[in-house]
Amino acid sequence: MLRPTQSDTRLPLVSGFLAWTRGLSSRFTRARELRSLDPQELGGIARDLGITVPELFRLASQGVNIEWLLEKRLAEMGLSESLMRARHPKVLRDLDRVCGNCASAKRCASDFAQNKSGRSAYCPNTQTLEALKKSTELET
Repeated sequence: MLRPTQSDTRLPLVSGFLAWTRGLSSRFTRARELRSLDPQELGGIARDLGITVPELFRLASQGVNIEWLLEKRLAEMGLSESLMRARHPKVLRDLDRVCGNCASAKRCASDFAQNKSGRSAYCPNTQTLEALKKSTELET
């Protein structure tokens, strides 16, 4: 029987650290790329997304996959992103903006990673999602 060596037992720790480092580097790169843009171009991108320039920088430096979190929240409520995009595009954009600026994004990601679901008192989008769910139920 083979016994794990010290380097074998540290492998998950090292790979986790490397993944964290790559993620951190990626966030800095995105923010640096934004800072290199002409202010008018930067403002245009923010306007196209329906957010402010500071919100754009916050999203670029966010360490959590916001799109995945919102997708999970929508699915949790029985709502599809494609349906939302077709029926309520401005609301979806607002949900995305609020999610991207949420101070609880890491907690949310952790909850989904641990398969914890249900109404989240800390989620600033919960009331909007519940209202959308009710309106969708009324439409069917």
